[in-house]
Amino acid sequence: SLLLTIVLICTISITEAQFPSSCSPSEHGDVRLYNTHTNDDEDGALQLCYNGTWYSVCDYHWDCNDGNVACYQLGYDKARQVEHNSDNYFGYWSHIRNYYYSCSGNEHSLGSCYTHYTSS
Repeated sequence: SLLLTIVLICTISITEAQFPSSCSPSEHGDVRLYNTHTNDDEDGALQLCYNGTWYSVCDYHWDCNDGNVACYQLGYDKARQVEHNSDNYFGYWSHIRNYYYSCSGNEHSLGSCYTHYTSS
């Protein structure tokens, strides 16, 4: 099956001004919302900093529990909406990390959730 990325809409606004493709070692495990089409700071394609590169988060098995954890990690209260195939709306990002997350919804970061590798 085709790997797609996640759209995540959170409930409180923070600002992300630019979208460099690389990230620093101190950002490893951080998440951000990538949005090239609107000025809305609280929605976008979810990306994860991993080994110096920003990757789009794979949407495989993604649900509201995962979205709530990502929003919490971003400083928001919770996920207002979770959609799949975000590249179609927020702009294409070439790197997709082929891991999917299984969160209970109580974790403080995606790094605390169980991850699974998917090759499809």
